[in-house]
Amino acid sequence: MKLNLSADLAVVISLITVFLFANGNAYLDGYLSAFSIDLIALNYSVQDKIYIGYLRGFNYLIYGILILFICMAAWHIWISFDTSRKLNNYLDKKLNTTPKKHAPTLHNSTFHEELEKSYSRNSTLGVLVIVTLVSTLFLLANTEKTAKAEAVEDMRKESFDKVSIKSAKEKDTHFAVLCGSTLCAIMDKNKKVTLEETKNIEFTPKNPPEK
Repeated sequence: MKLNLSADLAVVISLITVFLFANGNAYLDGYLSAFSIDLIALNYSVQDKIYIGYLRGFNYLIYGILILFICMAAWHIWISFDTSRKLNNYLDKKLNTTPKKHAPTLHNSTFHEELEKSYSRNSTLGVLVIVTLVSTLFLLANTEKTAKAEAVEDMRKESFDKVSIKSAKEKDTHFAVLCGSTLCAIMDKNKKVTLEETKNIEFTPKNPPEK
């Protein structure tokens, strides 16, 4: 089977991008669900979700690359040591089966050989797709669960940046939870969350670290 490197690379990049987008969406949805906020309300852009998905899913990519290299190395070792033939001979001896006699090649037998190879290849591809889909669902569910736990922990520690609303008399009385394209979710001291336009919020710069 011939490989088109540019087409295969485009497919791989597209799949990774889709996963990062879904992972970012899962993280934001899980984090905001702790505040009873719908993700749609903050109107995050696609690139923002991909970026957040990359930050929150970098470990998934590393594990995926490691598993891929381990599988490639294991397959190379399996082929190099002719493990399939040795395993078959070992099982034949243990099961006391008679060795197969040599049979002459039948006319037009290549059709059946190609059909068997195609079936084996498609079956392997189907199993890989199913395993990938199931693994992806578990990873996204874990991302959403982790994000919700982080939000609860942030609320407990109040580890949010203080912000002020321009129309309010008192300053630095609210906390910025998350900001989307046009709206920010802000929380007051009573842990009441509201949505405010970004232009109506005053942010306080953080003090630079002392040298």
